[in-house]
Amino acid sequence: MPAVDLFAVSSDHQFVLLKARPIAVAVDELQLRQLLAGSAYRLYKVNDAGIREAVEALNETLTHPESKAALGNSKIVLAQRLDAELTIKVADDRMSAEATLVAPFGGRSLSRADLEGAIREEGICRGVDETVLDSLVATLAKASPGKRINWLLAQGQAPIKGQDTRFIPKVITSRAMMPQRLEGSADRVDLRNLGAITTVDVGQLLMVRQPFTQGTPGFLVTGEALPAEPGKDAQFSPGKGTQIDPENPNQLLATQEGMPIAQDRGMQVDEVLLIKTVDARYGHVNFSGSVVISGNVCEGMQVKAGGDINVAGFVESASLEAGGDIVVGRGIIGHQQQGQQASHSCVVRARGNIGAKFVQYAQLASDKDVLVESQMLHSQVTALGSVRVQDPGGRKGTLVGGRIQAGEQIEAVILGAQADNSTELVIEGIFGALKKQQKGIQMQLANTQDVIKQVEEAHSKLVLMPAGPKKEELALKLAATLEHHQGQLAEHEARLAGNKSQQEAFLAEARILARQKLFSGLRLEIAGKKLVTLRDGGPSQIQCVDGKLEITPL
Repeated sequence: MPAVDLFAVSSDHQFVLLKARPIAVAVDELQLRQLLAGSAYRLYKVNDAGIREAVEALNETLTHPESKAALGNSKIVLAQRLDAELTIKVADDRMSAEATLVAPFGGRSLSRADLEGAIREEGICRGVDETVLDSLVATLAKASPGKRINWLLAQGQAPIKGQDTRFIPKVITSRAMMPQRLEGSADRVDLRNLGAITTVDVGQLLMVRQPFTQGTPGFLVTGEALPAEPGKDAQFSPGKGTQIDPENPNQLLATQEGMPIAQDRGMQVDEVLLIKTVDARYGHVNFSGSVVISGNVCEGMQVKAGGDINVAGFVESASLEAGGDIVVGRGIIGHQQQGQQASHSCVVRARGNIGAKFVQYAQLASDKDVLVESQMLHSQVTALGSVRVQDPGGRKGTLVGGRIQAGEQIEAVILGAQADNSTELVIEGIFGALKKQQKGIQMQLANTQDVIKQVEEAHSKLVLMPAGPKKEELALKLAATLEHHQGQLAEHEARLAGNKSQQEAFLAEARILARQKLFSGLRLEIAGKKLVTLRDGGPSQIQCVDGKLEITPL
């Protein structure tokens, strides 16, 4: 049955009506929809109620011919032509505006002029990307009838806070005063040559003050400006031996020769404190700069320095604490205190490196490395970096007894001694923190996987819903939720892979080395894995491989 025989269009071409015509055979809704889909009105929006009403009216004429007159008077609407729809919603904070467009059902689409006019009517005047309007018009024109398109139409800009006043050092304030090797010698050092000390001259530029900035204002899509918060202002705080440049208030100058030391909003210049011997006659030392001692630090004495401590001779049963490096030209010597098994009479702490010729019965703590040339005997050592007992030529260096804990590596020419089982070597470093972080990431990943599974199950049930705007809206929400959590899953997987790489990198570098001899009885631990050496060996390396400690020849 030709479609033209059943369909008529209203005078304004907005509605497709059922044409009054009796039929020879019964029709159903599917046939009527197929006829409509093959007609010139295929893009119109179908009126489901009208389709059902038309089928009933047409089939009624087969059994009740008298109903033909009623059919002729009916105005049953089968489909309707609809123009494209445009809704613009400005966010409550007016920082963005989103356009929702619905493709036309056989009607008129939108032009760029329509979009621009609607934008103006909503009071949107800033943050519109003009380059996307033509693309949006083209996308709508190609969209299937009734397709809903959401588009970020305008985006405001949050204000950018101004930068606080900054203080930029112009001289190096870190230093490492180490005894220098004698020229032409592989294993001897000149205790009188402590290396270069960073110093400044009178009038030298120490620091520059970079003033705060006002920040960058933002704006709302409706045009209102958002003022920026300015950065915080701060002034120099000149320390001892410094002054603000009289000709430039943004510069800090030295007023005396000495070593520059950084402090909050400024610097101070300290002279190096030179001492022959620290004993009871001299008294304890507490100096904000660096201390150079040409002799010894005697029993019971304390030396505390904000910078480095350099001792040419011995440190015997004394206490040293430095904000930089501690270098002892000869030895660090203590004894085990009576009745206190883990306590030693000599304590040395440094934020930098600790270096000495030999160490015995001492407690050492370094934020960097501990470097000993000949012997380390029965000491308690903690280093965030490495511990090395070895002379420059690699021929001497014995580590026996005590507990040595390092963050990276422990190395000696000879590890342990015959019939000794008091040596404990531990490398932990950042591994424990990485394992804890790994557990947290794995929990986040598992939670995200559960959410994705729930969303996918909800999406699978969606097919059972009847077609319509509600189904379409729910499908879009589920798709957006799935996309968000899949992005989170990718982030968790990337973080987990990065954590694993960090663990692998740590385990690849964490090692205990015996360059010549490894004795039995050593208690070893790397990243929580433990091992006791059962026999003597030659040059050896201990690493954690596949979750256990392995000893391999060097």
